[in-house]
Amino acid sequence: MKRFLAFNIVIGGAILISHLVNYLIVVPCVIGNGCDYDAGKCDGGKVFELLFEQSSDTGYHPEPTLFNFFFVTLIGAMVGICIFKIIVHYRLPKRKVSQNCARKT
Repeated sequence: MKRFLAFNIVIGGAILISHLVNYLIVVPCVIGNGCDYDAGKCDGGKVFELLFEQSSDTGYHPEPTLFNFFFVTLIGAMVGICIFKIIVHYRLPKRKVSQNCARKT
């Protein structure tokens, strides 16, 4: 139960941090001035179109897509799993299995 709780906390924290980094640092750096996109001054390219959408709801300013959300969640989960493996390897005690519990055939 301790491992399961630690796993969920680490994965959830890594996903939360990855979304915070994405929306507070990466998106403003990639988009920059959103008004340049609605005036037609900037062409985003195919990767930009995959990760950001421009709709009339936002005045044709770029916004992250649902694919961007799931991609950032996947990256956060992978980073969280790596961090959890490091924590398990170095911090949590290893389970000892006694010889009496071994199945006799």
